[in-house]
Amino acid sequence: MVKIHPLKRIIGRYHLLANVLPLTISVGFIKFGFHSFGWEQLPSSMLPFITSVLTGIIFFFGFILAGIVSDFKDSEKIPSEMVVSLYTIWREAENLANEDPELTDGLKKKIYIFVDRFKSEFLIRRVDDIFDLLDSFSDDFRQMDRKVPPPLMVRLRNEQSTLWRLLTRIKVIRSTSFSESGYLAIRAITILFIFALMLLKADPFLEGAFFVCLYTFILFSIILLIQDMDDPFEYEEGEKGVDEVNFDVLYDFGDRLKRKMSAMGASSIGTGNILYPGSTV
Repeated sequence: MVKIHPLKRIIGRYHLLANVLPLTISVGFIKFGFHSFGWEQLPSSMLPFITSVLTGIIFFFGFILAGIVSDFKDSEKIPSEMVVSLYTIWREAENLANEDPELTDGLKKKIYIFVDRFKSEFLIRRVDDIFDLLDSFSDDFRQMDRKVPPPLMVRLRNEQSTLWRLLTRIKVIRSTSFSESGYLAIRAITILFIFALMLLKADPFLEGAFFVCLYTFILFSIILLIQDMDDPFEYEEGEKGVDEVNFDVLYDFGDRLKRKMSAMGASSIGTGNILYPGSTV
């Protein structure tokens, strides 16, 4: 299980506030400077127009955020689907091991290695060798074909295909983000809107400055939220943040496999005799 220092967890939980608050305060001071130098050239009669523009901006941001949240919720299903597929393969390998332990010993070790490599290599370092490991399951399936009914082997191969699909989905999500032109557009829209508020003559001034800061806080919070949720698999320094998909259920499954294999003997956990295309052993 990925452990996070309590202080980092607290900071991560409020990282949006920590990033947006200094910007909001800076905008407040800039607004005060505009007022002091008499640079507020837009009359207060334009306030209804400014309000209409803000409504359009919020609607546009909400439309983008709704799509990203939908993708994020779909990504949260990946860990449980991955565990179910791995467990199905492991369970059948365990059942067959009662008749011929050597037949499935390599497959069970590969399942344990899969969980470990997924965490350390694929998720954190973004190395794709895990695809070669998953493909090597087919070698063990061919050995099992002579003792396992064909319908069951079809199911195991379907679970292998499911794992391949989930890994590919993660890879595609990580490499495909909301377009840079889209990010540039929402930033430009927000900056231009805030600049218009700077030029708007407000009476009394303090109320106008308050709403400038409020709108700045809201709009930039949405922008940062969109950027954070755009990549739900952005693990940094080996630790999960508050906006990443939680794979603890997969790591717990790997720990259970390790305990089972430890009970079978320490040598069973060794990976030195497991070779597959792309392996460095």
